[in-house]
Amino acid sequence: MSLRQATVNSVNCAFAHVIASLGPPAVVNMAHRLGVTGNIPDYLPITLGVASTTPIEMATVISTIADQGVRHDPSFVSRVVGPDGHVYIDNAQSVGQRVLDPSIADCETDMLHGVITGGTGTAAQLPGRDAAGKTGTTDSFGDAWFDGFTPQLATTVWMGATTGEVPMTDVGGIQVFGGTYPARIWQAFMSSELDGQSPLPLPPAGPVCGRPGASITDAGRGAPTGGATPPSSTP
Repeated sequence: MSLRQATVNSVNCAFAHVIASLGPPAVVNMAHRLGVTGNIPDYLPITLGVASTTPIEMATVISTIADQGVRHDPSFVSRVVGPDGHVYIDNAQSVGQRVLDPSIADCETDMLHGVITGGTGTAAQLPGRDAAGKTGTTDSFGDAWFDGFTPQLATTVWMGATTGEVPMTDVGGIQVFGGTYPARIWQAFMSSELDGQSPLPLPPAGPVCGRPGASITDAGRGAPTGGATPPSSTP
């Protein structure tokens, strides 16, 4: 199975092999570079999501990939202007920090695009728009996620109980996983937020997806090139 197939269909075994090959410390380092700030144990089961993260952390991670490897740390205040017009805080103009090669981010975006077009996240499809994203579900059905983006906006949806892990085995008559309510909530929110904005293409897969070892990722979808503004992120 290729990594593209494993990503699209959420097959954890493939990523367990990747972590075993790279070594858990390298994976932990990448998670921190992308925006996870909490402690992550450096052992193999992290491929199953044994380390807890927060929606704001995952919004940072997904927006870093969306912005082709540039991380913008979260800020609750974007801009403060005094009565005299002086700008005291302007986080909206943050240049961010490059933490990932853009060609790697673009290859990841290309694979995440497949999750929405034909994988576990088809409920998140935005008609007429390119989008990429990933579902996430804990083994106990206590947490369900959908992280995704278009070229303009990155958004994370988490569904669960704030009091602890409560199995969501019957919510509205269904067993909850990332591709159900979270993907549908993401789709509804993004449709509303992007209403009136012109659709933009995701970046092409880039050379990384076609390097030796391309059998890992399969061929890219060959998306058209196009400019994209840095996305904002929403927890």
